[in-house]
Amino acid sequence: MSEIMRIVEEEVKDSYLDYAMSVIIGRAIPDIRDGLKPVQRRIIYAMSEMGMTYDKPHKKCARVVGEVLGKFHPHGDTAVYDALVRMAQDFTYRYPLIDGHGNFGSLDGDNAAAMRYTEARLAKISNTLISEMGFNIVPMQDNFDGSLKEPEVLPAKFPQLLANGASGIAVGMATSIPPHNLGELIDALLLILKNPQVSEEELLKVLTGPDFPTGGIIVGKNGIKEYFLTGKGKIILRGRHKIEMGSKTNKLVISEIPYSVNKAILVEKIDQLIKEKRLDGVSEIRDESGREGIRIVLDLKKGANSEKIVKKLYKHTTMQITFGVIMLSLVAGVPKVLPVKDVLLHFLTFRKDIQRKRLEKILEDLKKRLVLLDALSKALEKIDQVIEIIKRSLNPAEAKKRLCEFLQISEEGAQGILDLRLQRLTSLEREKILKDLEKTLLEIKETEFALNDEGKFLEILENELVEIKSNFADKRRTEISLDFEEEDILEEDIPEGEVIVTISKLGFIKRMKKDVFERQNKGGKGIDGIQKSSAIQDRIQTSIVLSNKDRILFISSKGRAYTLLAFSIPEFSRTSRGTGIANILPLSEDEKITFMVQIKEEEIKKDIILATSMGYLKKIKLENIVSKRRNGVIAIKLNDSESVVGACMVCEEKFLLYSSNGFATLANLKDLRNMGNNSHGVIGMRLSKDDKLLGIVPDSKYFIVIDKNGNGKKVSSDNFTSHKRGTKGVRVSKNKLATILNYKEGMDLIIYTEKGKVIRIDIDSVKQLSRNAKGIKLQKLDKADSVLDATIVRPNTDLIEDNL
Repeated sequence: MSEIMRIVEEEVKDSYLDYAMSVIIGRAIPDIRDGLKPVQRRIIYAMSEMGMTYDKPHKKCARVVGEVLGKFHPHGDTAVYDALVRMAQDFTYRYPLIDGHGNFGSLDGDNAAAMRYTEARLAKISNTLISEMGFNIVPMQDNFDGSLKEPEVLPAKFPQLLANGASGIAVGMATSIPPHNLGELIDALLLILKNPQVSEEELLKVLTGPDFPTGGIIVGKNGIKEYFLTGKGKIILRGRHKIEMGSKTNKLVISEIPYSVNKAILVEKIDQLIKEKRLDGVSEIRDESGREGIRIVLDLKKGANSEKIVKKLYKHTTMQITFGVIMLSLVAGVPKVLPVKDVLLHFLTFRKDIQRKRLEKILEDLKKRLVLLDALSKALEKIDQVIEIIKRSLNPAEAKKRLCEFLQISEEGAQGILDLRLQRLTSLEREKILKDLEKTLLEIKETEFALNDEGKFLEILENELVEIKSNFADKRRTEISLDFEEEDILEEDIPEGEVIVTISKLGFIKRMKKDVFERQNKGGKGIDGIQKSSAIQDRIQTSIVLSNKDRILFISSKGRAYTLLAFSIPEFSRTSRGTGIANILPLSEDEKITFMVQIKEEEIKKDIILATSMGYLKKIKLENIVSKRRNGVIAIKLNDSESVVGACMVCEEKFLLYSSNGFATLANLKDLRNMGNNSHGVIGMRLSKDDKLLGIVPDSKYFIVIDKNGNGKKVSSDNFTSHKRGTKGVRVSKNKLATILNYKEGMDLIIYTEKGKVIRIDIDSVKQLSRNAKGIKLQKLDKADSVLDATIVRPNTDLIEDNL
């Protein structure tokens, strides 16, 4: 019995694998070369064989379906007709491959008319997919019954896979490739032809992102960058709207909807929201769409907040969707997920192969023609003797043999002479043969040069691509918006609560719940802040504790200031590495975030002091650098290798500066004046060559001093005397200093180490000592590890600690 079960199990396994591969290769996944699935390729090939090209009359779709079923596609007629219909829909395909007459469906989800009513022919752009079929240069395979041959791939001249995209569900995998603008694709291909090592960043400048046939707006470039680099990503796509002002009331008009969204269902959903009173400010909705395009009208009530209504539409309807990208295609028969550049490289490799085979076929035909013309030219020189030989020969075979011997030509040439019509013996025809001979010799020379010279070969490819662009490229329909995305978060959606935001050494940022680190006794080793397997050599570099509704001011290595709502930063677990900060902020290639600080709404009118690693201070109005502009603003002018290491909200008359070598000085606010955005600042603390400023904290009754070795102490402010700016200060630690924080009774202290260990302890367990004391062991460190930073957090979530 067990043997029978084993045999059955093996049979089921093998059969299912065969079925899975059949679905993957034979139905659902497109080929990376021509971007077509088998059914699409068979439809286009069959229509070209039937002569249904763009310059011929339309024919019934039923004829096409019957031809494809009878000769190539061993499946149902519904599968063939559905594929044909999709290739004809201008709201599904960015560049439709079929030119259809009749009802081919609509954005409201209406089905196409039956195949006996609709007519079709190939679109003009489809000619570029099949124009080289006559050269017999693509691999052919047997059809389902072995009676005919069909192409394994079409000799596509443009990257159809990226131009029109693809979607399909196979067994255990799926593909979802968005359409792109053909002009941008051609520009990207030309860029790669000139420099195959071109970076993805350079490609993104010309191939800016998806271009959907229904238009819409893509929010941000983060998702685009992600699938460009990895082959997978998520794109936020929105419909387009405008406000039409009226004498009494205004109208919100939707003119474009996201790709693949059913318009009728969208209108029905909005109408339901209006009836349920969930869309305040809208009295009525009408679908006024027609031949001119989409027009969905929402009548607004008097005084309605249109911005709030739009945000609710984005949240509760398909006016905003997330388009998941999976760049899965068949590469040499194997399904692979590839980044965009690799897809373009595979297409160029395919085109080079096709181009080389085409030139070789042309050269072969030219050489055959040369043989014939050479024989004819020799025959014309001795035409009388040739005629005499033919007359005296008993049969064509003898004539051919005697001509070969007499003129020293091949059998093909001799046959050409025998096939020569008498009218070719006129003087004009004889002159034409000689000109053809000269032309053929020149064409052979040019073709051989193109095959042997890489520059000429690439020039032919470039000219071909440029011609396609000039004939078929058009303007973008989908806008890519770089607007600040956090504005789209409704205030009621932001939960109350305290969170920790961290940035790692490798540039990953994440938001975590405050209680991810449990309190431990002082002197412990702590736990991992980032799981080592998820990010090799990574660790938490800096962190802050704040409310979900607070903003974060980021200062970059180039002195630019960026502002984000804390809640807009993605939430991750303690051990996750987070998301790349470049996915959230538009940083340049060599720009990094060096510091972040919490900003509360009530503090926006205050001044802030920025401290740099070289000991400089700059006081500036906070409202001058807190901006919702996505590209940020200049906050401070920095020297080479200088960075912002601290910030202090102006709330006390004095503030403490501290350096890595263990020195600290108490400076006066009156020594600083407000400065503009482009200024560098003034010297705050005099540093030795091997020293650097670590941070700045406002004056308080006690300070928590933590050194690199994990020792800490509570020090009274009486240990520090006030000095003018520019002094070295007094020693506060004999070891290398990690950080100094303001002491707050009843708080918790979270300490981070260079190797990524994190410990959370009761701040009141830190003993009060003099500034010259070594301190007590707060965290036991592994060999070669050291304390990096620390922050203060409340032990409960009722209140938020201001960590400045």
